[in-house]
Amino acid sequence: MYSYVFSYNPDKLKKRTVFDFLNECEEVAAWLSPFAGTVIVISNSSAEDLSELFSDEFGEANHLFVDIQDDEPDYQGWLDEEAWDYINSPDDYE
Repeated sequence: MYSYVFSYNPDKLKKRTVFDFLNECEEVAAWLSPFAGTVIVISNSSAEDLSELFSDEFGEANHLFVDIQDDEPDYQGWLDEEAWDYINSPDDYE
């Protein structure tokens, strides 16, 4: 399992649309949205495959997004414990 950061513009894409898609997407094992416009996604899929799924679902012309696979254990930030658990232990959320 890998953890990814999916960022989108909440002014252009409604969170309910994103959340419904993530709940139905078989490639997404789990997800957490620590703040508006950002979702931590747990998946076995590659960043390329997830990017293609998101592009197909939300369209490239109207929405911008970024998928970052965090396989390097060198990151810092200010998140709550649940968010860090998702990032640090993605296999726990299959």
